[in-house]
Amino acid sequence: MIKGKKSLTLITGATSGIGLELARRLINTDDLVVIGRKEAHEVYAMLSDNIQYIQTDIANPVQAVDVVIAGLEKLDIQAIDRVIHCAGVGVYTSPDQETSEQIGHNVSVNLLFPVLLTKALASHVETAKGKVVLIGSVAHKGSPNMASYAASKAGLAGFARSLEAEWRDRIDVQVIHPGPTLTPMLEKAGYKVGKEGRFFLSPEAMAEEIIKVMATNKKSATIFIGAKIKSLFRRKQSA
Repeated sequence: MIKGKKSLTLITGATSGIGLELARRLINTDDLVVIGRKEAHEVYAMLSDNIQYIQTDIANPVQAVDVVIAGLEKLDIQAIDRVIHCAGVGVYTSPDQETSEQIGHNVSVNLLFPVLLTKALASHVETAKGKVVLIGSVAHKGSPNMASYAASKAGLAGFARSLEAEWRDRIDVQVIHPGPTLTPMLEKAGYKVGKEGRFFLSPEAMAEEIIKVMATNKKSATIFIGAKIKSLFRRKQSA
């Protein structure tokens, strides 16, 4: 990156939850390219009209990647300092109740799209001597009633390890596993938050912790209850 020039960050899933909060923070330091399926005016209202927005439905991964690449060509972008894969979906139900459509949707959004987009953007990131950040989940080790979601995030963790081994001297790769977070995805997934919600981080707090980790050389990191305790401690100090 040229000294004094802003980094260029491409981020998926930046129109809701953790991704939106990441974008709101990074917009102060980076030039942003945001990928999502919402209408452009909605995204600009949530973020800023200074961002670059490429609209596509990542539930159709192959087509979506083609749209993203065409959009980058139109914007004359050949180098990307950081790609953040933050898009994610899930369904909270027992494995035998999940439909084939739900399983396919989870795997397409959470795993297939990041894999295909990372492949397509490899030359852009290498040109910038940049970094690929994959936002996984603590569920990648297995989670009750979220079988296909956990499987897709486990696949993402495996993908990150493979990239790190293969791209060691070319592109930095990092996988970050957020713990429970109070995002709109929970409601969409059918998960009803009870008393355990007090241990969940807000999207704002989780985004802050992720940004701290992204600034390190850690190849893999998990953000869990410790971040919640630190967040509460900081609030008490500022009160």
